[in-house]
Amino acid sequence: MKTETKNIIAMITIFLLILIAVLVPFIFNKIFDGRMEQQIRYIADGKYDIVSSEEKSVMKRMEEIAASGIETGKVFTRIPIYMNDVLFNRIIKEYREWRKLINKNIDIFGGDVYLSRDITIYDNVSLYWDYASDVSFYVCRTVAGEYKKKQKYIITMFIDKETYKILYMQLDNEDLSKRIMEFWQEKDKNKYNQYKLGQDKEKNIDVFLKNYYHIPEEEFKREKNDIYIAKIFKKLEWDIWETPTAGIGIGIRAVDYVTDDDYYDDDSVMWIN
Repeated sequence: MKTETKNIIAMITIFLLILIAVLVPFIFNKIFDGRMEQQIRYIADGKYDIVSSEEKSVMKRMEEIAASGIETGKVFTRIPIYMNDVLFNRIIKEYREWRKLINKNIDIFGGDVYLSRDITIYDNVSLYWDYASDVSFYVCRTVAGEYKKKQKYIITMFIDKETYKILYMQLDNEDLSKRIMEFWQEKDKNKYNQYKLGQDKEKNIDVFLKNYYHIPEEEFKREKNDIYIAKIFKKLEWDIWETPTAGIGIGIRAVDYVTDDDYYDDDSVMWIN
C-alpha cells in the first residue's frame, strides 16, 4: 500500500474517532434526559413560591412551643453554656428588634423605658431543655444603658434555641422596682386602666408580634384587659406585666415559670459553635 493511501486512511480513522468521541456523550445524554423527563411531574401552572427556611422554621417552632403545653411546675434540665461571638451576635440582633419596640411603645408605671443599642452579657448563658417536648431555650442576663436618665437596666432574656427568637424578656432597675412597688400598694381595683398603652401603641405591638413570630391572622387575638395581652398560636399568651421580682415582664409569660435553679448540674458544660 502506498504511503499516500496509508496517510489518507489514518486521517479518516482519526476523524472518525473524534466524531465518535463527540457524538457518543451527546446521544447518551439525550437518551438519559428523555427517560428522566418521563418520570418528572410538572406543576400545572409552571409557577410556585419558595418560602424561606427561616420563615418556615419560626412559625413551625412557635406552633411546637404552643403544642408543648409549657406550664407552671414543668421541670427543664439546665445546662451552663459558654458564651461565644456567634451566640452573642445572634442574641444582640434579636435584642435590638425588641429594643425598638420597647423604646417607642412602653411607657408604663409612671415612666417610659429607653434602652441603649448595645448590651453587656452579665454572666454565661444557661440552656433549658425539656427532652420530652423538645422545647429548649437559652437564658442570659445582660446590662443595657438608659441614656436619658443615666441609669442601667438588668435584662434577662429567654431565647429559643432553634430560631433565636426572644420568647420572654424581663427588665429591672432600682427606679423601676420602686415605681412598681408603689403600683402594687395602690388600692384602686381599676389601676391597670391608667397604664393602658393606647390604641396606636397596641397596634404597633400587634404588627411587631405578627411579623416577629410569623403569626397567621387566625392565630392572633388581642385581649382587652390589663396592660397588653395577646393570644398567639392559640395557647401562648404574650403580655406585658409587673413581675414578682418588681420588674417588667414582656413576652410569653409561661416560659419564665420553668426556669428552676435547683436543677443545676456543674458537670454539664457544653460549647456552642
